[in-house]
Amino acid sequence: TPSYPRNDEYRAPARPVNVINSIPGACMFKRLRIGQRLSLAFGLVLGLLILASGFAALQMSRIGANLTQVVTVYGRERDLASDIQFQVQSIQRFIRTTLLVEDARDAAAAMKQIEAAREDYKTALSGLEALLNTEEEKTLLKRIKDEGAAARILNQQTLDLAGQGRRKEAIALLLGDARKANDTWM
Repeated sequence: TPSYPRNDEYRAPARPVNVINSIPGACMFKRLRIGQRLSLAFGLVLGLLILASGFAALQMSRIGANLTQVVTVYGRERDLASDIQFQVQSIQRFIRTTLLVEDARDAAAAMKQIEAAREDYKTALSGLEALLNTEEEKTLLKRIKDEGAAARILNQQTLDLAGQGRRKEAIALLLGDARKANDTWM
């Protein structure tokens, strides 16, 4: 025969805790019909979507501002640095041309190109100097200026020797100390 528990041994199963009832105002939610509940949930999701979209738009505007700085400032710095390097290479090339040509008119034309390249170098250098903000950038530019001054002295000595007709000495200086100074410079 089956054995049934006695009344004092029987316990009713534990009822699950209704979390909704513990939230203030939850009774109002229980009174809503299913259509109203779905509308409220849809409105809540829509509100969160609008909030996330607003945050995304704010972040996009910040990214746009950073991108503008990259293009206008850093791009301009890069262009000026490239121009400085090009002018240094042009000066070195025109110095070699001055030493290689036999005709005085060709040497004078190369000297004019050297002076024009030096002016372009100064313009690009002052433009770059105006854009620099950090101490690291300013220190690097000072080093470039100092190395440029040392190289320019040797380059000018090379040109002076060539102008005095001491071409072999000028070539020796150009291929020796002046080359080292110019390599260090750029």
